[in-house]
Amino acid sequence: MAPAIFSQLSALLTKPSTTLEDVVVAVQLDPILTARIVRVANSPLYLRGEPVVAITEAIAYIGTQETSQIVGVMVAGQLFAPGLPHYKIDSDALWNCCVSSAVAARLLASRAGLPEGECYTIALLRGIGWLVLERFAEKAALPINPQPFDDPASVTKWERQVFGMTAVEASLRVLQLWNFAPPAVAALRRLGKRPYTDPTTALMAIANAITARLGLGLEVERGSWIITPPLLKVVGLEPERIEEIVYETQDEMEKLRKIVRHSTPPAAD
Repeated sequence: MAPAIFSQLSALLTKPSTTLEDVVVAVQLDPILTARIVRVANSPLYLRGEPVVAITEAIAYIGTQETSQIVGVMVAGQLFAPGLPHYKIDSDALWNCCVSSAVAARLLASRAGLPEGECYTIALLRGIGWLVLERFAEKAALPINPQPFDDPASVTKWERQVFGMTAVEASLRVLQLWNFAPPAVAALRRLGKRPYTDPTTALMAIANAITARLGLGLEVERGSWIITPPLLKVVGLEPERIEEIVYETQDEMEKLRKIVRHSTPPAAD
């Protein structure tokens, strides 16, 4: 349910006519998600007065845009929890990579005049294809290759040999199945196909490079993302802006980790 809600929220927040009530209705479709949002609103990160009880109050406290981002982070935590044993990636590494790329993409979009929600969503869910192929490998009881992948090209070669498709192609199928906006799907389809002439796709590549710079990139993508002057030109950003966003992404990640901790109920004794 949660991925569908995130898709719905992403679509809602692209419309100027969207109201607080529209966002509340979408979030309420998932009772667990609703409870976690209320917990976040009542945490020291947001609460400024009396504790809130209703989801309407909680979203009003947090804000609709930030609620959508938090929902995305929670969805990522839910989806990425099993990790990727066949790729030799644990759940924390996957979460950190995709969430930091999403945060960087949103911050970049705000500077470049591109749709923040759309860029955030593409970055957050671009790794969904890895999960799809991992689940297939588990169901097929495929052995885990004991040797590490040499480089990104070796990962792609392995994916095509074993699954007949790459993780990016699997991601595209999932986003289409979840009815994500066609522009988001198109931008993801172009990712990795250089040279980048589309601003959204170029922005995604820069966001991934920022993630790598923060030490949160994945080994299977090592060396794939490099910020170059032509790439910056496509999105209309100066190098000093990138430096600002690196630090802002790092700060935002610390905040989101705290939000996740506050949204998780304490373990029972």
